Amino acid sequence: MQHPQRMNSFIYYTTIIKAYIRKWVTQILTLTDKNGWTVSYHATYSDYLDKVKYPQRKKQVLK
Repeated sequence: MQHPQRMNSFIYYTTIIKAYIRKWVTQILTLTDKNGWTVSYHATYSDYLDKVKYPQRKKQVLK
């Protein structure tokens, strides 16, 4: 017997936790911004989104 309500709340909480972890990591990298870590972190994360999650999405190339 499935419990859709419990499953939905589980997905909901994991999404919130992931968002908090991402925000927390970004804040840490912002604190240690001397080496430009925030920029590289966001670049690698968008690369991950492009390659893994949305490979069909074409990158906008600046001319």
